[in-house]
Amino acid sequence: MSGQPPEIEKLLIELRSEEAYRRKAAAEEVAALGLKDEQIITALETVAAQDPNRYVKSAAEAALIALGVKVPEKPPAAPKIVPPPLSTAAKRREFMIGFVGWWVVNGALWLGLTGGEGLGPGGFGILLNLLLFPANLLMLIVLAFIRRWIALGGLAAIAVNLLIALIMGVALAGFCFIPFFTPGLQ
Repeated sequence: MSGQPPEIEKLLIELRSEEAYRRKAAAEEVAALGLKDEQIITALETVAAQDPNRYVKSAAEAALIALGVKVPEKPPAAPKIVPPPLSTAAKRREFMIGFVGWWVVNGALWLGLTGGEGLGPGGFGILLNLLLFPANLLMLIVLAFIRRWIALGGLAAIAVNLLIALIMGVALAGFCFIPFFTPGLQ
């Protein structure tokens, strides 16, 4: 670079500077002076194509246009990587992971928190339900965005659990009324 005039050497250093404002000012100065040096043009093309600061890029492109040089094309955006669709077997496997996993995780929590003795009518049972049900819903929402089929398996497990509770509730309520409808048991 020692063979270059000091003005061009200074501008080349400024175009490679770490500070964006210095690169921008150098590009604007090149445009104002109309310097058509090969190294300056190469440096401007590099800045226009690769600089992370959009203002510096814009100033370099404007300088190239002012010098009558074609602005380099912007590199094409990286293609979006789309994962391949799941096979039917993979969908079934993930659904079963969600279905069985829901029973295992919630069963383990119930056993761990109650000792297997049930919740009873006390405040702990209500508190546990107030914490676990929203936690289950939150997990379903998160899984719906990450692993849809696992979330559907968990949702199916919740539906089966609610259906079992409904059937048991109706059966127990009906069983409690049997003495009132049988004449010899009163």
